[in-house]
Amino acid sequence: MNAIRYTRKLGEIRIECRLKNKGQLFGEKILKKDSFTVIISDNGCGISQTDQRKMFTKFFRGDNAKKKHTDGTGLGLYMVKSILDHSGGSIWFTSRENIGSTFYVAIPMTGMKIQTEKDLII
Repeated sequence: MNAIRYTRKLGEIRIECRLKNKGQLFGEKILKKDSFTVIISDNGCGISQTDQRKMFTKFFRGDNAKKKHTDGTGLGLYMVKSILDHSGGSIWFTSRENIGSTFYVAIPMTGMKIQTEKDLII
């Protein structure tokens, strides 16, 4: 949704899904498990260096995002990261302001890890 929302009119959004094996390079990281991977890239407004470290924080919205669209809760990426963290997956990104962003998602093919009661406390 963010790629659609923050990419300029007639911009480009690309989504790529693949199975990747443990040890393969994916988004500049080596996969630790066989994984279902997703890459979502756009040539939208990008994320400033200052905002990048806060992107997965609850209720955070980047300054340029707030200027482009005043609505939004800042919960989307936080929830995605939380779900992936609790299921053994991961999400990260690269971005350049005014150039675009690429988000990488890796979901282990082994399925969700076993949850304990203490794991369920967020």
